Amino acid sequence: FLVSIALPSSLDLDFVEGLYSGISALAGESDAALVGGDTSSSENGISISITVIGEVEKGRAILRKGARPGDRIFASGTLGSSALGLAALKMGVPGGMDSFIGRHLFPVHRVDLGRALLKSGCVTSMTDVSDGLLADLGHIAQSGGVGFEIDVNKIPAREDFRIAAAAVGIDPRKLVLSGGEDFELVFTVDSGKVSQFLASSETLGVAEIGRVLEDPGVRHVLNAEDLVACGIGRGYDHFLKKGNGRKERG
Repeated sequence: FLVSIALPSSLDLDFVEGLYSGISALAGESDAALVGGDTSSSENGISISITVIGEVEKGRAILRKGARPGDRIFASGTLGSSALGLAALKMGVPGGMDSFIGRHLFPVHRVDLGRALLKSGCVTSMTDVSDGLLADLGHIAQSGGVGFEIDVNKIPAREDFRIAAAAVGIDPRKLVLSGGEDFELVFTVDSGKVSQFLASSETLGVAEIGRVLEDPGVRHVLNAEDLVACGIGRGYDHFLKKGNGRKERG
């Protein structure tokens, strides 16, 4: 991987050393090597750009496209925690939210799980949950020319998640559907291999949340129709500007 960084000349060297120490520690978990990049000065704050390069055997990559009608939809880990942590930070909510804030500040990559899903031979499409579950699942649907139906009550979340969300006054369904930045995986399983996959799903830490539909115009969320009707679920838009009338991620 490559790291390009622009820093103000007044920045304390301890910050730079701490930054690269953290990068090295995380890279070591995946045997990734820092092979170069660029360092320059900046007059307008800090800019960091990291490019990761890898390879996969031909025909072995799991792409966004590939989902077929009847396939089942699964999600890994728990969703909504990062968005809840961000909300707590913005609102200055005191104690009791440290673990959620930690989830936002220190996301965990799911490379090992991705490899295990590839090895299962059951997964037809996959992406990570970075822009929000509905937005990222929408990428899978668009790429495959399909629709989907999920049940918000089946989306995995921490046991204390609902109580913590109530503490900051946010509907927990909104957080799991459009929060993003959990970096968990959402993927589809071949309809003919569901039983085979379910036998190992518990040990993988994944949960079934819905199914793929034939009609690409249908994106249905059970038990959250009221939120979706109000525009929740758009997900994160990197080019969104406040005040332009478009919905921001909650």
